[in-house]
Amino acid sequence: MGVIGALAGLALTFLADLFTFIFLKLIGGFNIIKAPGEPDFFGLIKFSFSFYQFPPLIAIIGGLIMGYIIYTVSPEVCGSGLDAVIGSFHKRDKIRARVPFFKTISSAFTIGIGGSVGKEGPAAQIGGGLAYYLSEKFKLSRRDSELLLLTGAAACLSAVFKSPFGAAFFTIEVLYLRDYEVEAFIPCIISSFISYILYCSVVGWSTIFNSPVYFFIPSELPFFIVLGIICGVLGICFVSIFQTLKNKFFSVIKASDKFKPALGMVFPALCFILFPYAVSTGYGYIQLLINNIYVFPLQILAIFIVVKMFATAFTVTSGNSGGDFAPSLVIGGLIGALIARIFQQFFPSLIIQPSIFIVIGMGSFISAVTKTPIASIIIVSEMTASYTVLAPAILASFIAYIISSKWSLYDNQVINRTYSYSHLSEIMCDILSHINVRKIMTSHFHKVSGELTVREFEELAKEFKEQACPVIDENDEIIGVIIVNAAFTLPAELKSTTRLKELAVKEFPLLTIDENLKEALHKLIVSNIDMLPVVDSKNHKKVLGMISREDIEKILNL
Repeated sequence: MGVIGALAGLALTFLADLFTFIFLKLIGGFNIIKAPGEPDFFGLIKFSFSFYQFPPLIAIIGGLIMGYIIYTVSPEVCGSGLDAVIGSFHKRDKIRARVPFFKTISSAFTIGIGGSVGKEGPAAQIGGGLAYYLSEKFKLSRRDSELLLLTGAAACLSAVFKSPFGAAFFTIEVLYLRDYEVEAFIPCIISSFISYILYCSVVGWSTIFNSPVYFFIPSELPFFIVLGIICGVLGICFVSIFQTLKNKFFSVIKASDKFKPALGMVFPALCFILFPYAVSTGYGYIQLLINNIYVFPLQILAIFIVVKMFATAFTVTSGNSGGDFAPSLVIGGLIGALIARIFQQFFPSLIIQPSIFIVIGMGSFISAVTKTPIASIIIVSEMTASYTVLAPAILASFIAYIISSKWSLYDNQVINRTYSYSHLSEIMCDILSHINVRKIMTSHFHKVSGELTVREFEELAKEFKEQACPVIDENDEIIGVIIVNAAFTLPAELKSTTRLKELAVKEFPLLTIDENLKEALHKLIVSNIDMLPVVDSKNHKKVLGMISREDIEKILNL
């Protein structure tokens, strides 16, 4: 999966660059500012018609094209893609084989026409979709398929993030609001590092952002606390905008779904004219701020934050294909820059390294809107090579996470593993381990003498509902279990001469009345008998009842 994830990441990156070059640079005369570590396959080509009026039209017409293709061929590829992966893991939703291909094309196209989206969410769906296809092809078990899904998502994320450790941790953390998929961590780490090595061997090893060496200054901690609070509050605002547009605007508009992506691209189209900073992903502007935090006036920074929120929300919630993680990262960096500038005006002697607020702002805002406080810190540290910011980043990130509470961009996130169908078997076992056999065993059952012939038993068993009966001796002690169907299928010439004690199953696990249903189910599965006798805990020859798989399944409402 590491190799496949790297190739998928390269394909997505190349196509996004290709479409950006064709539609924005070649036709529209609009240059996208990139961060130094972002791959730029067409950066050396200097050619453009320089018609500024084209980008807004490109955005809207591109939205029309995307809407038609997406909702005609593969509706699953609309939106971020990350939420679809989370849903596939928790709800066992199927991922069709066509999804990775069309997600790659549609997401690259949305980026290329100026949509305020990123590659990270699509990368997760592309990698996860390829993994799902392989798991179906090789007929893997359900649990192995789930782990492979996460491994594929982590591999492709690692490539576009250039953050192997962060991508692995993000994959196991983003599934839940307050939990981790710990079992998947090692395979995700392995695939992430393989993907990272292969991807960077092609595009280069530099981190996405170039940042100076930061130092931990204790006097700045109170300001980071305030930054964490503000990121948490603004994270709630961003998620609210997102959910409102999705549930109360685009979902209620009386128009075909095919036209909604074009409608969503109207806002980015206006941005080309009124505020061009907000189009596309926006990593380049974060690098400009890291280099010189004073590059934008305070008012422009404030407007940038608001416009970027709406541009991203309109693009994604309308059904265009593209990620919301990268724009969220940019919004967090802008918040950090704005807060640093304000603090520096009032406390110039205490704010010694203002650009550190950009890095911590990115991690804190991502923590707030994706509910990944640990992964967000690691990802930002790896994307900027700023490992000395871990202490203040942890503080601000967790404050933002706590402040924003349950607010998240991803509807399919669940609180913890007990709410996930993926862990249904574990939950079942936990439930069964707390229920005693005596509570559901059948006390009214048929016992048959071992001296009966099979022919005699056949006449009696016509009135039985049980699938198996205990066979007893003259002392009313169990000597075996007779399977009703086995008796019925015995050759006719043997039925009159064969006694039940000869046909009975004598090797079966003992199930005592003090055991729980988890142990009972295990013994039923091991014995390959659908019904077992329940015996006294002191006298294992005394039958007290019968229990079947069906009895246990009724408890679980399966």
